[in-house]
Amino acid sequence: MSSLQTSPPTDSDLLSRFAREKDEQAFATLMRRHWGFVFSVARNSLADSSLAEDATQQTFIALSKRAQKLSRDTPLAPWLYRAVRNEASNLRRREQRLQKRNREYASLAHPGSRNDHDLATRLHTALATLSEKDRELILLRFYQGLSADQIATRLGITSAA
Repeated sequence: MSSLQTSPPTDSDLLSRFAREKDEQAFATLMRRHWGFVFSVARNSLADSSLAEDATQQTFIALSKRAQKLSRDTPLAPWLYRAVRNEASNLRRREQRLQKRNREYASLAHPGSRNDHDLATRLHTALATLSEKDRELILLRFYQGLSADQIATRLGITSAA
């Protein structure tokens, strides 16, 4: 009695099924296969595990969007590695900009300087240059005193965003 064993589908097969047929099971299998690897690369690139989680999620979102454009000959693991490193780098730069901006605004928000009026004018000018979303974040944080988690809850976003 001979039993035929089928080998599991390759990454290329799964990605093709997802791209061609929008087979969510195929994509879920790819995610299960590669999630640990992608998260590990992100975690090694970022000091914050929640940022690493965001980078991992963004990498799989990018994969889902680019699935049709990837060649069947494209090895998936190297593509994922490059994509997650890029996502981690983008998140790290965004986080550094945010921290710098927070420090700058925090220093402007503390009165006591003889140039309080000039500082207030500069602060209002700086706030006016921000997008509405960024301005809202700054106002919630420094004028209403909300924490990052409270702001995230109020705006319906992750605290890493």
